Amino acid sequence: MINNPNDSKLSHNLKFYTPISILFVVMLLLANIVVQKVIPVFFGLILTVGDFIFPLVYILDGILTEVYGYTASRKVIWMALFSNILMSLVIMFAISLPHTPDWNYQEQFILILGRTPQIVLASTIAFLFGEFINSYLLAKSKVILCGKKLWLRSFGSLAIGQSIDTVLFNIIAFFGILSFRNILLLSISVYCFKLIYEIFSIPFIYLISNILKRKEGIDIYDKKTNFSPFKLNG
Repeated sequence: MINNPNDSKLSHNLKFYTPISILFVVMLLLANIVVQKVIPVFFGLILTVGDFIFPLVYILDGILTEVYGYTASRKVIWMALFSNILMSLVIMFAISLPHTPDWNYQEQFILILGRTPQIVLASTIAFLFGEFINSYLLAKSKVILCGKKLWLRSFGSLAIGQSIDTVLFNIIAFFGILSFRNILLLSISVYCFKLIYEIFSIPFIYLISNILKRKEGIDIYDKKTNFSPFKLNG
């Protein structure tokens, strides 16, 4: 057990932290691209394609926090946020460039990718609040409960974090695109879907977290951690 990530030189010894971090960032970027497509599901409820991907981002963050601690998770969250913004800037740059006369897809290109900056803005704001709250609650409850009841800690932190994320994202991303009724319906549908998603993910969080703790030889307890989102060390 490690009480503070700074008590060990983790970055020199970890085998799986970097691959999981990369997967975390990639899944966030993919979710923000495909989220623009709204699909019907059942009982009149609607979801976006991104809703099938985005819960994995929170699950990966939960695993990162549980195994590597809040400080390590915080670094990945900021990495994902900056990558999100960079993707938006690259897309806007690509749209602004002139195209050859025989390329006839500029309108479709703008139609699909032109809203990405708005999506990224929504994602960044929602993600900043929701993800840090999720990570903070999981890390603090781990210390309070002495590392026990991971199922309760995971579900509680995910449920609270994703409720904030879902509401903020849908309001910002779909304002002026969908009616208030559909935004509300989408938010309720998405949140219920995420809760179900989380329930079925708990056994996998247990399994993966325990494997990583054993393989990496660590189990971080954030007893001395500074939980400010803006402090990248300690």
